[in-house]
Amino acid sequence: MSAAVLEDSPGLSRAHGLDLDRWLEEDLVDILASGGNSICPISELIELGHMYDAPVWVNVNRALRRFRRENPAHGRTEGYRAQALNAWRAGADGVRVFNLFPERPEDCEMRIFSELGEPALLARLNTFHCLDHYGTRLSEASYGPAGACSHYRGYAEHIARPVIGPWNPKTLEPGTAYRWPLYVGDTLTAGVTTESSSSPAEGDSMDPRVLLCLSFEKPTDGLEVQVALNGVVLDPIRRRGEELFALVKPDVMRSGHNLLRVEAVSSEEAVLTDVKIEISHGGKEFLSAEAARAQ
Repeated sequence: MSAAVLEDSPGLSRAHGLDLDRWLEEDLVDILASGGNSICPISELIELGHMYDAPVWVNVNRALRRFRRENPAHGRTEGYRAQALNAWRAGADGVRVFNLFPERPEDCEMRIFSELGEPALLARLNTFHCLDHYGTRLSEASYGPAGACSHYRGYAEHIARPVIGPWNPKTLEPGTAYRWPLYVGDTLTAGVTTESSSSPAEGDSMDPRVLLCLSFEKPTDGLEVQVALNGVVLDPIRRRGEELFALVKPDVMRSGHNLLRVEAVSSEEAVLTDVKIEISHGGKEFLSAEAARAQ
């Protein structure tokens, strides 16, 4: 049995000279495995593999390097879960990790080994989503001819998802509406109870609470932003320092594809540095606990 580890983007793999279509047509590989650069929806690779009855295993930890650099403790366990749930909902046949070596029993990586392969368990645990889990850099210094990542030929041309994050901020022009797809693999059906969880501290109820957080380069005092999810304007919008928060009703956010719309209403430009979604089950407190209590 053979497995091919590829870019998440089939197009980028082809640009690198990997003839994956021929491999599949001639039945030369048994399993496709994603490398985890997360530059496009993983569904593209999954759909390609399933066209040839090849199972697809999705890498979830390479797409979380931002947590190691930005804040090693914040949202790491929840971020792994979010990526795994997204993969399962997209139709993955399995999930995988790469170069993940927990050193202590209390390390979050040790815990997620018993969680990531269990979609039913993940569905009742807290998750942490971002528009850009990977921490994509789009600067010429990184991907230009002499850049540190210049070996990724054609990388930027194959990006097919939002890459807004601390390393790639977005300037919001006043009066301009920006729309970004947001994929959430969580089960968001309110009022459903499940069997007892193997993680009882997080509860057994599936009454989800959803918190949307927008981070900006400067304090948000005086900044007026209209935020809508799937056509529903979120109100009220709370602020704390450089962040804006809104609680989202579970029936507004969908399991699967969502559309986020953000418009800066105030007259000054605003630099958006991150978009995060926290989903909490069973009364477990949000990571952004102070913001949630302000609601």
